[in-house]
Amino acid sequence: GCSTQVYNDYYNLFVKYLENKHKKVIAHPINFSFWERSEDRTKTLYLLDVYLNDKLNLITIQLGENSISDLTKYKSDFEQLVKYTAKKAPNANILIIGDWWDFKRNEIRKETAKNNNCTFVDLSSVIGDKKYQSKAGQICHLSNGQTITVTKEAASHPSDLGMHFIADEIIKHLEKTTR
Repeated sequence: GCSTQVYNDYYNLFVKYLENKHKKVIAHPINFSFWERSEDRTKTLYLLDVYLNDKLNLITIQLGENSISDLTKYKSDFEQLVKYTAKKAPNANILIIGDWWDFKRNEIRKETAKNNNCTFVDLSSVIGDKKYQSKAGQICHLSNGQTITVTKEAASHPSDLGMHFIADEIIKHLEKTTR
């Protein structure tokens, strides 16, 4: 995605919500995008071991938009990822975030959540809605102080409004599961 400021991406918005609610929060974003591009994803799962343990109480999984495999392979690999995560972090509430672009991958994530007793955060209501997408030429400020300009090809990524939508959906689903 491309939020105009780092604090406007959905991860930082969600962490801010958690901090306001719980005061002390330890959170780590993990870029696991090479899982998406791997030919044999099972060989990548052990890399999560340094992050996963029985002390975790919440995990969000938002992964797969850049998947290089067919949907059948994606489905089995995603299911395996979720099962692996749940086994390594047995006390964590797992939220699976829906796909930003693809209704079929979105359904796979939804089914995987149901099959593994996870919470599904559905984003399908805004798939393809330009109101929530970035625009070519938009300047985005990165966490390292650099900026990038959104290209025409990347303009369908979430904008600030899209990032707020994602964060709000995560919060709404989390609140339903913790009452």
